[in-house]
Amino acid sequence: MRDLLIAALFHDFNHSGKSRGKDGEEIEVALMSLRHYILPEDRDRLIFISNIIKATQFPYVVPENELTISMRIIRMLIFLKTSPLPGYSSAGLA
Repeated sequence: MRDLLIAALFHDFNHSGKSRGKDGEEIEVALMSLRHYILPEDRDRLIFISNIIKATQFPYVVPENELTISMRIIRMLIFLKTSPLPGYSSAGLA
């Protein structure tokens, strides 16, 4: 669970919000930031956390059949964030 929470914090770290078609570059920024700021007690989990972040790149570069449960959860949350239900906006209820 801790890996997923850390990945969720970093997957859009320093994301410009304007990089249409350049998600791979944004993921690299997130990964560099993760490597810089990761706590010593989480350093041994760096590869697992990085892989969760990589699974968020769109278009997807990690195939569906290779996703861990953490990767599935973060993708689902991003989908829900970017595809709101009718009557709902990212700022709250419409």
